[in-house]
Amino acid sequence: MKPCVILIVPSMGYDQHEYLDTRQALEDNNIQVITASTRKGSAVAHHPDSNVVDEQKPTTTHVDIAVSDIDPLSYQGIFLTGGVGALEYLDVHEVHNVLQATRNFDLYYGAIGKACRVLASAGVLPNGKATGWNDDNQLPRILESHGCEYHNEQIIVSGKVITAKSHAASDFGTTIAQHVSWY
Repeated sequence: MKPCVILIVPSMGYDQHEYLDTRQALEDNNIQVITASTRKGSAVAHHPDSNVVDEQKPTTTHVDIAVSDIDPLSYQGIFLTGGVGALEYLDVHEVHNVLQATRNFDLYYGAIGKACRVLASAGVLPNGKATGWNDDNQLPRILESHGCEYHNEQIIVSGKVITAKSHAASDFGTTIAQHVSWY
């Protein structure tokens, strides 16, 4: 049986490149991907606060499972993808609960782009280092207030936590695959 990971996307305003490129890299490395969100049905890339959508790529994705139905022990890792809707739709109690359970079970977890801030809010960053979207120069302060150091790198693996900058999505997927493939 091949390893399986969850990619949690914002139900509105997900970043197409972060999601699609991460997913493709995982699948290219023989990792099964289940897409989750806070709502069942479909997640959409469009968001009223942004016009950053690549019409050449799919603008919706099927949601396989609601976050509230995730059993972390059924997967080898759980990862968040960002986008303009990340803080609005992922920085919520049910996502925090899943991340905390994943950490407590000593499984791999992480985030890319803006979603890295959700890891801090959920209280699941170890006393290590992380990276992510920092166009507003606030990520170092956010991470440090949760006991984690910001490093301006493309991808960081700190224990079981994997974080990445937005444009490193393919490498993020490959890095996840390298760490979960031994399960």
